[in-house]
Amino acid sequence: MQPAPLVIRTFPPIERYSVGMGKRTSLIVDQVLLREAERSVGTKGPTATVRESLQRVVRQAHLDRLARLELPEDFPERLEKMRQPRAFD
Repeated sequence: MQPAPLVIRTFPPIERYSVGMGKRTSLIVDQVLLREAERSVGTKGPTATVRESLQRVVRQAHLDRLARLELPEDFPERLEKMRQPRAFD
């Protein structure tokens, strides 16, 4: 039986929107929670804090999904082989 294809996503993903292309929206945010989040993630301002928090949530979801994958026992060796440079004739 062939193992399921492994899909690896890089983090951070390729930016789809730059700061100039971001979507503007209005949010009702608990100010105490926002300040606590700013201290926790080390950002200043609501935009940076929300962006960093969202990135961390998405990254954690990707890591959780990766941790649930059932990989073959020889996966570390196979991964190392895939990472080696290849020469094509």
